[in-house]
Amino acid sequence: MPATVSAQQAEGVSITVAPTLIELGLAPGEIWQSSVKVINTNDFPLTIYTQPAHFESVGERGQSNIIPKSQVPEDEVVLANWIDIPEPSITIPPNTSRQVAFVVTAPEVAAPGSHFAALQISTAPPDAQTSSGFSTAQVISSLLFVRVAGDVYESALLRSFTASNSYSTEPRTELALRFENTGNVHVRPVGEILIRNMWGAERGSIPVNINTSFGNALPGMIRTYDFSWQREPSLFDIGRYTAAATLTYGSEAKQFVSAKTSFWVIPVKPLLTVIAIVLGIILFIATVSRWYIRRLLRQAGVTSLKSLSESQPTQVKNELIRQSSDLDLKQTTADTPTKSDWLQRIQITFSHAREVCALLYREARALWRLMSPRAHLVAVAGAVVLLLILWLFVRSQAATSNHAYQATIGLDAQAVTYNSEEIAFFQQPGMSADRLQHDASYSVTFINASPQPGLAGERAAALIDQFPITTLATDATIRTNSVVLFPTDLQDEAIALSEALPGALLSAVPTSTTTIVVYLAEE
Repeated sequence: MPATVSAQQAEGVSITVAPTLIELGLAPGEIWQSSVKVINTNDFPLTIYTQPAHFESVGERGQSNIIPKSQVPEDEVVLANWIDIPEPSITIPPNTSRQVAFVVTAPEVAAPGSHFAALQISTAPPDAQTSSGFSTAQVISSLLFVRVAGDVYESALLRSFTASNSYSTEPRTELALRFENTGNVHVRPVGEILIRNMWGAERGSIPVNINTSFGNALPGMIRTYDFSWQREPSLFDIGRYTAAATLTYGSEAKQFVSAKTSFWVIPVKPLLTVIAIVLGIILFIATVSRWYIRRLLRQAGVTSLKSLSESQPTQVKNELIRQSSDLDLKQTTADTPTKSDWLQRIQITFSHAREVCALLYREARALWRLMSPRAHLVAVAGAVVLLLILWLFVRSQAATSNHAYQATIGLDAQAVTYNSEEIAFFQQPGMSADRLQHDASYSVTFINASPQPGLAGERAAALIDQFPITTLATDATIRTNSVVLFPTDLQDEAIALSEALPGALLSAVPTSTTTIVVYLAEE
């Protein structure tokens, strides 16, 4: 969330307030004075009106209801009634700011725990308010969360942590985390959600309330945090995924809560394609083997495989087992009923397929009996080695495949999507989305071109104070050397950047862009 909030009107009137959230602790009877800064970004003077308001949470997803102080009974012990504004209306010159002072006096009878209010700042006086709110004015708010000392206790639990789907055909899911505050003070859970595949390889990390002052769970309320996660589809993403949420909360003493949920990713189309290819190879090998075995048997004077599958191998019977060539179109036509009923056609097709499979099975058994014990051992050992190689290959691909992913935090209009490198950047101390915004004459893009997850985010956090880094991304192509691509007009900046990245190569590009692109290789 930003440190400032702006309100705009169709006519172009705009005001901004900072900070948007103030948290403090008071003792009963204590007086506290402070102010908020209101910025007039218009080209004309603007009169603003400030009044306290009662703040209450509605629902589980951070919705709120703000009630002006004029509508709150004076004898009610709520924070809005403790606030006094010496100058409720002030005029701000164009493109300047003013401090709006306020005083909070905690009554002696104030209950221990958290109390909530808001400072409503409007472009119209309070008497212009209608039953539906300010109809012609712009209103913004700065929230005030006060913790009154006394018998306070912090207690919470994870009510539930669920995935929206237990099965998906591609690597993506939506997660809902319900956090219940059972104490009498507001808490803000902080942590992350780690997503791993069935091989234990990390496939995503979603931050929860990291580098933000918002996301509080109010006393006696359940706060639901919504997330979504997705990756580019791949056959090697098949398997069971586990999402583990680990959160910490509390200002007096850090407490931990955790929960896990799981879901399956089964890429049906790629899997069916592989199965079809494997079955085709098996059928081809079986057909060629069948032809070769019959050729050898005919040369040996054996007219049937059936005699080899019985206990008297020296006797050759005159009855031959049906060959797959007997299942030709003429035989099918003769056996097929003249009815055009589709069900009977399916039954006949299934019957013929079953006969072919049974024939292949009998001939495979006959071939197995013809083989020596040593050949049996070699065949079994070969199959085991082949399966082991296949298992190791799938596991290695699942553990080292492209690490890029996207995570969305929130729902609908409040949803914000970040890529894996941006999330790695936010997880560094002091980093937030605001740090990726610069007013410099040029910009720098960091692209992770290594198998090391989060490399671009970590490098950006280390160099953000020296260079105007604005974009973080990933590249599917793995590079062995870091490369700095720069327009010729930014040669000095590119050289300075390459010196901060040991081993990075410089490459000039004949373009008029004002962006330096850095491909980062593995350290």
